[in-house]
Amino acid sequence: MSALSKRRTRSSLVGGSTPRSIVAAGLAGGVVLNLVDTPWSIAVMVPRMQDFLDAHHLESSAFTGPWFLLVHFAYMTLVAWAYRAACERLQPGIGSALLVGGAFLLVNRGFGLGNVLIGLLPGSVFLGVSMSFVVGTLLGCIVIAQVLDPGRARSPDAA
Repeated sequence: MSALSKRRTRSSLVGGSTPRSIVAAGLAGGVVLNLVDTPWSIAVMVPRMQDFLDAHHLESSAFTGPWFLLVHFAYMTLVAWAYRAACERLQPGIGSALLVGGAFLLVNRGFGLGNVLIGLLPGSVFLGVSMSFVVGTLLGCIVIAQVLDPGRARSPDAA
């Protein structure tokens, strides 16, 4: 194998994507998730969560908001990697991206529900945050598909 083909093999993944393009797609999806989830969380959910913390004599941290911004970027980057890997078996496009995002949401929301069941999070906060998080994740998945597969990222009805 020539040096050029070895380099191409290492730097190119499924569908001709590079690690850089997958990270860029994940970051773009993270921007969308943050644009949907953060305003809702600040306006509606923070006051509810603060009431919960006050009732349990707990302190909130100034790092909570920035932490979740970074976590959203990392989360959507993982979704982008999983989407690209899933495209080996699934047809690239929005449907596959939503399927992968849905699998991530099931795990993520399952952990959140666990926090509700053990009393670490009020159910109303969980439901409120879940709404914006699910919408933001699914919209972010559409962006990921459009960034990584621009020619194929159409809905089945548009074909």
